[in-house]
Amino acid sequence: MQLARPGGTVDGAVDAATPGEPSVGRVHDGVGVLRGDVTVHRLDAGDGHDRDPGTRDAGTLDGVRLFVAVWPPESVIELVLGIDRPDVRGLRWTSEPQWHVTVRFLGDVEEPDPVADALRAVPERLRALGGAEVRAALGPTTAWFPGRQVLQVPVAGLDALAGEVAAVTAPWGDPADDRRFSGHLTLARARGRAPGPASLAGASLAATWRVRAFELVSSVLGQGGSRYETLATVALDEVTPPAP
Repeated sequence: MQLARPGGTVDGAVDAATPGEPSVGRVHDGVGVLRGDVTVHRLDAGDGHDRDPGTRDAGTLDGVRLFVAVWPPESVIELVLGIDRPDVRGLRWTSEPQWHVTVRFLGDVEEPDPVADALRAVPERLRALGGAEVRAALGPTTAWFPGRQVLQVPVAGLDALAGEVAAVTAPWGDPADDRRFSGHLTLARARGRAPGPASLAGASLAATWRVRAFELVSSVLGQGGSRYETLATVALDEVTPPAP
């Protein structure tokens, strides 16, 4: 089985599954390999799927905890690695295996296979909207969410993808609301209730890339740490707009 790296490339070679067909079985067991076939994806607090590793995850009792995500390509990873990371008391910086954009959090699902099957329809649904090419735009600057607990950088351009993912996964997770999708990549989190330094907002951090694939990922948290598995990778390459 050939495994695809997450996220995509900047208008580079295709490294994902056949368009619309999920590739399966990649396990993230605590070892991050940025440029290999297997990458650990630790998860964002602002996306509803991050808990204290010392607590038992409800997904181990009621089903599998699932979310749909896009990972940035290596060129964007290098850019994020270059930002200033001052050692601030009470602030925890995220690391490169954590940098992803949650497209939809699904929560506990008893049977993941039907979700993966449903996601196969997304590329064709995008094509019906006039084209399946998805371009993400990071930045242009870092910002705090209200309360200054989570430092993040906005990621735009995923609205259509998020809308179609939400449509095909409507039977799972909480009902979608009417708010416009707002993507982000988490950079740091403040520990406790004290807000983080306001001065960390406003740093320039901007990039664009073509999204080659998105993934359905499961997560299990426990005393020994976290284990993540990519259950399906759906490619967006080579899906062209319909002929006029």
